[in-house]
Amino acid sequence: MSDTTGVPFDDIQNACYALFIAVTAITGAVYDEVPKSPSWPYTVLGEPTDFPFEARGVSGRQVIVPFEVFSRDYGGKQEVYTIMNEIVVKLTAGKLSMPNWNEIWKTYNAGRVTREKKEATPLVFKGIVTMLITVTKK
Repeated sequence: MSDTTGVPFDDIQNACYALFIAVTAITGAVYDEVPKSPSWPYTVLGEPTDFPFEARGVSGRQVIVPFEVFSRDYGGKQEVYTIMNEIVVKLTAGKLSMPNWNEIWKTYNAGRVTREKKEATPLVFKGIVTMLITVTKK
């Protein structure tokens, strides 16, 4: 059985960020922590959740990683949809390179779009893309 000790969050976040900036970047800025005056549109690497995984004698971790996309009214929902699609395409096409973990499998898990500030002008739209990433310890 594989070693399941440790938390793969830092490796996964760094690998996702590297994938986003490789070859062609996704639309807008990508932040771990949003600055006071962000460039619009932007994506935030959200807070992951992980849990043990075991199948066919292989043990590891399954990690749900959210990516939060923000756009203002003049780009609107269509801009959020486009960036969400870019994230899914990038992450499913490329292999995550991590120093301490092996990527076993990853897939698009779920998505959602909401209006964040209904009274604000311009409106702010938020999209959330979650990816399910399965890893084993190297």
